[in-house]
Amino acid sequence: MKKIAIREPIWSSHSVGLNVADMDTSETVEIDIMYIAKSTGVRSYPDTYSMTVEKILTYPKKIITSNVYVHIVPIADLYKHKKYTNQKPDPTSQFSVVDNWQCAMMLDFFNERFIKPLQERLEKNLQYIVENDGKIKPIVQEKYDLLRAQLEDLRNIYTAFDTLTRRHENMVSELSKYYYSFRNNIVINNQMPSEYFTEQICMLQDYYTGLKNMLRPLNLEQLIDKDP
Repeated sequence: MKKIAIREPIWSSHSVGLNVADMDTSETVEIDIMYIAKSTGVRSYPDTYSMTVEKILTYPKKIITSNVYVHIVPIADLYKHKKYTNQKPDPTSQFSVVDNWQCAMMLDFFNERFIKPLQERLEKNLQYIVENDGKIKPIVQEKYDLLRAQLEDLRNIYTAFDTLTRRHENMVSELSKYYYSFRNNIVINNQMPSEYFTEQICMLQDYYTGLKNMLRPLNLEQLIDKDP
């Protein structure tokens, strides 16, 4: 399923512009409207919508450039593919430690709202510089270099948080795997038996080794050695 992220809807008609020119009519598009209301700090349209390309093509066109156009689709016509509440996560929730969904969504928003527009702006500036080689003023090149440095900083921020989010997801996945394996193979009626079989001892050793490797960046062994 192809995905389209909309930075901001068309408020006057409560619709979105969808570019599906390069998609097959048999495909279905997943649509997220990333706009966050300043008054609430949450997305105005938190649900994930979907619609087939074939259906999208039946809506009116709007020309963006000479070779780019979008189809204007009312939000009310879109199918709610995934429903989410419009509430901020409760920081005291037991899931707040393991659920990084909001962080992942904000990363997508950050990329769509800041990185991509700056990238497009840089590409246009570079094209102008190339076409006017030797004719541009030094200040034009200086502005381009400044924008390029800003884009690099934004990309580094995005990459750092994206890496952290993915590592967190992997950690939660591994911990969940250990928990369910422990729960299903060692614990009986929420209690551990008084005696362990050889196979269970081996499983415990695997759990310990897995957790140790996962937590290795924290250097816990050094901290333990320093304890009195």
